[in-house]
Amino acid sequence: IKIVGGAAIALLYYADRNTTSDIDALYPADDRVVEIIYQMGLEEGLSNGWINNQVEFTLPFEGNASVNYWQEYFKDGSIIVQIATAEFLLAQKLNADRGLRDRTDTEKLIQICELTMIKEIEDSYERYFPDLILKAETREVVERMLENKENGRQ
Repeated sequence: IKIVGGAAIALLYYADRNTTSDIDALYPADDRVVEIIYQMGLEEGLSNGWINNQVEFTLPFEGNASVNYWQEYFKDGSIIVQIATAEFLLAQKLNADRGLRDRTDTEKLIQICELTMIKEIEDSYERYFPDLILKAETREVVERMLENKENGRQ
């Protein structure tokens, strides 16, 4: 199971993050896994879709062997839970750029990744999305974030 999005950020990078309503993950979509997820949801009183793999269609192909996409979070026998690295999560947030909804996460992830210049952020983004360039409006927002941080404003 590979976890991305808000749940990954809250689990690994900053626990005080506002809660998320679901877990975005990649997992085998075979009947056994789907049944286990369904049963867990019933037992815990969680809504349908509490964990989902819809994010599968938004992630880049993991073709660059020199890029670290995942880090192990939990392992028990054949069950392995991995969480997206901070740099990978940042690239995803930048790619999605859902306005104010992603701003706090983007700022925190830039800080966690210790990126201080727009060129570093663009290079990082392009490692994960090599066929894309950062959207102009996203770049402007990130530049303002960096400028605010430099001037002591958050």
